[in-house]
Amino acid sequence: MRGSKSNSTLSIENADVNWKTWTIDDKPMTSVLVFFAGLAMTRLGVWLTALCITHQMQESISANERGTVFGFHSSICSFFSVAKNILVIMLPDPRTFGILIIISAICTVMGYISYLCYLFKEMLYKRDKLKGSKEKDFPVEENELMKEKDIE
Repeated sequence: MRGSKSNSTLSIENADVNWKTWTIDDKPMTSVLVFFAGLAMTRLGVWLTALCITHQMQESISANERGTVFGFHSSICSFFSVAKNILVIMLPDPRTFGILIIISAICTVMGYISYLCYLFKEMLYKRDKLKGSKEKDFPVEENELMKEKDIE
């Protein structure tokens, strides 16, 4: 029986897709289209973020250290990609998908916190460097100012 439903599940083999009206078993596939559009947008965001990270790394790392740092960065990315694949293999049941989402969210938050720590450390470093350079560039004492006034 084509298009018949058993309980509340819908199998792909039995689905009646009408591409003229964009429906699946006479139900609009708007949610499916929104899901795929969202997926495409997140991939675009991930791609743009990766480009920005690479650009920041190229600007902030000296040329003689770039190979080491980029190699380490690449190996960490590969490690987490393999870890993701292993988790998906270990938890293939759709009921455990929530666990994978929670693990993904925790890793994302940890990455965000790591970046904020780096940003805070970098801001402190630049502030201290700027503060130190002002003291070194302008070592003006009152005695020196008085001597300059006396000379004039």
